[in-house]
Amino acid sequence: MIYYIYKITDNTDRIYIGSTENIKRRINQHNSIINKTCSKQLNKPLNIEVLFEGEFDNKEDVENLEYSYIEYYDMTGNCINKQKGRKTKERTKIFLTNNKEKIRLRKKKYDEDNKQARKNYDEANKEKIRLRKKKYREDNKEKIRLCNKQIYHYRKTWGGDPRNNNNLLNISLDLFTL
Repeated sequence: MIYYIYKITDNTDRIYIGSTENIKRRINQHNSIINKTCSKQLNKPLNIEVLFEGEFDNKEDVENLEYSYIEYYDMTGNCINKQKGRKTKERTKIFLTNNKEKIRLRKKKYDEDNKQARKNYDEANKEKIRLRKKKYREDNKEKIRLCNKQIYHYRKTWGGDPRNNNNLLNISLDLFTL
């Protein structure tokens, strides 16, 4: 089946990358008032360019190529695609590895921005949270017991808590110097 990978740009140079079997129908959908894709963020008039036209055996190969184009155009910072092509475990792993610091900073900023809102939610839903925790403890008694047993065993044998990387058995490297 023949598939198309296309690029839509607006007058502010923002870019949307997509793929389809029927290019005319898809362009009409993007131009429609009821457009539900993120391309609705683009200012009209839209410039549409077919980047690739070819025969593919399956949709996954098309989505992989689309992902490559999205990745390429995303380097400019103007690509507005929210969905960056088909997600696979391998791509997710690569993305998380390449963006570890960016994700950490975004999470930190989110936590700071929402600290008061979280505090207000916790205060307003104190009883609901207490009941949810109680239900969890009742439903997972055996799991909690095994986890506590492992922690106890670890502390007893090594003297630390693995969850906090708090190993109380610290060996000085000075012992190994001559």
